[in-house]
Amino acid sequence: MLKPMLKPMLLSLVLFVISTVYYTHAALTFPVLFNLDNQLNYAATEYLAEHRKIPVVKADDPEILFTEIGTTRSLRPPFTFIVSAVASNLTANIVDHSITRQRLGSPLIGALTVVVVFVGFWLAFNHIGLALLGATTIGLLPKFVFLASCNNDDIGAVLSVSLLFTSVLALVRYRANVSVLIALAFSLGLVLQTKFTAWLVLPWFGIFCLILIRSNWRSIVKLTPLLAIIFILAGGWWIVFNMINYGVTDPSAIRHAVELQTQLNSIQANSQGYLSSGIGLYDLLVNHDQFLTKSFRSLIGYLQWLDLNVGALTYLFYGLLFLVGFVGLAFTSRATPKKRDYLDYLVIILVLSQCVFYFHHNLVRDIQPQARYVLPVIMPLVYLFLRQIERLPPGAVILQFRGRKYASQSVVSSVLIGVCVLVHLVAMERYIVPTFNPKPYFTSLKKPQKHEVRDAFQISSSNALSYKFIDNRLQLRREGTGPSSITLSSHFCRQLPLNALITMNVKSLTSGGFSVHIDRLNQGAYDSIYWRRVPAGESVAIFSVNSHNCSGVKISLSRSTYQLTLESLDISELRIHQHGKPL
Repeated sequence: MLKPMLKPMLLSLVLFVISTVYYTHAALTFPVLFNLDNQLNYAATEYLAEHRKIPVVKADDPEILFTEIGTTRSLRPPFTFIVSAVASNLTANIVDHSITRQRLGSPLIGALTVVVVFVGFWLAFNHIGLALLGATTIGLLPKFVFLASCNNDDIGAVLSVSLLFTSVLALVRYRANVSVLIALAFSLGLVLQTKFTAWLVLPWFGIFCLILIRSNWRSIVKLTPLLAIIFILAGGWWIVFNMINYGVTDPSAIRHAVELQTQLNSIQANSQGYLSSGIGLYDLLVNHDQFLTKSFRSLIGYLQWLDLNVGALTYLFYGLLFLVGFVGLAFTSRATPKKRDYLDYLVIILVLSQCVFYFHHNLVRDIQPQARYVLPVIMPLVYLFLRQIERLPPGAVILQFRGRKYASQSVVSSVLIGVCVLVHLVAMERYIVPTFNPKPYFTSLKKPQKHEVRDAFQISSSNALSYKFIDNRLQLRREGTGPSSITLSSHFCRQLPLNALITMNVKSLTSGGFSVHIDRLNQGAYDSIYWRRVPAGESVAIFSVNSHNCSGVKISLSRSTYQLTLESLDISELRIHQHGKPL
């Protein structure tokens, strides 16, 4: 009995160790506060780490961090924050930086998720190759790596839903034995203390489980006290905590959170979605402002606030994976539906209901085209893809090596695992690491070129400023008290390299300053401004200027500068290098 289980158990241990090391390395090397783990998450974790208890949140509690709009993480399901707080306290003598310590809980959650996914897919398909493929595609999904390496409650939601789905797969395979029912009770309780996006799956899983166990209900009733205790210990206690402190009608503390938000901010809570701007569901479905595109990319790994892409290859790989999973179901015969086919329907309902919530959230609550809210059902989503590989003819031998024959599922899984690892390495090497840890830039300066002031400064207009050339010098004199400036033609721009270092020797009657403004593409905005302060007498003003799309230049004097003389003009090319190559 144990022998068939030995290989999956050893692989589970290996996956856990590798995943923990990888995600911990990412947690220690990725930049602090790259938005997925923001100050609110750290504040909620810090309270738990210091006080070792769940806070009862009040509007006037100085130790509870609220945002400007009145939200707080301390009212959210606490599982991820508890794990992060425990990890922070345990590593206090090893890691100095408190924020880094608080990140070390998520790698454990992420590694547990990889193991749970592997076990679940092994239970579903009884095939090591398919189970490893499923664990690899989820474990190396860039967005999952981000979540597993920072202090964010989305990773807890992915774990709890994956554990619940694995328990359901065990129920399908082994029926309602005691071990499976205990796993179900534990996973149901865990869902309740993870993010609210995980709660969406509970009705559908509940209905499916009731259908499966309806013939064993008499024996299950006898186990009810044990299952209830396990359920409470796993997460049901948080519901009890909320009912005691916020009222029996508010088991999720959502109503209390809305009341606090209303007290702390005049904006009506949860009403800042697309509908408030006149944008409806149809607009989102037709990809208004690239909503669908951004959502898909963010599900895979795009971080909008950093403009971090993970590459077309990564988007293509996961896009095809999801597409094959859904499209393959349409071409599967349903003449004699089996229990596994009903599970396919459940998965489709889970994924679609999560997407419906995602659209609803963006329409009525908050504009966030970030599909990490769909990530809790990533395991069911990958399950659909693996089902299509499972349906390949098992007897179709497509590879023979050294006298051993390998069937379709084994070959396809091995190839796709290799492709998945390669895709991830490319994304890390070419996109993620350069964004988080950019290679150092350095500059080199070419020998300055002296320019004749009279030739370089071809003045096209002036405003409250008189000018005249004296030999090779340009004298500017203020007229009146208003803004004063001269405008140079595009001839000056043509003398500038792309990145220029401009050196001006100037002489001023009084202390003051002047600025150089660059117009781009004849827009008349002069939005690039370079200001320099000058003392009375002679001085040197140096400007580092990017002349890309330069179409005109304006020089303005400060109000305290009455006369300024440009004595000489030197221009040098400033080259910026990366990896030893000029950009």
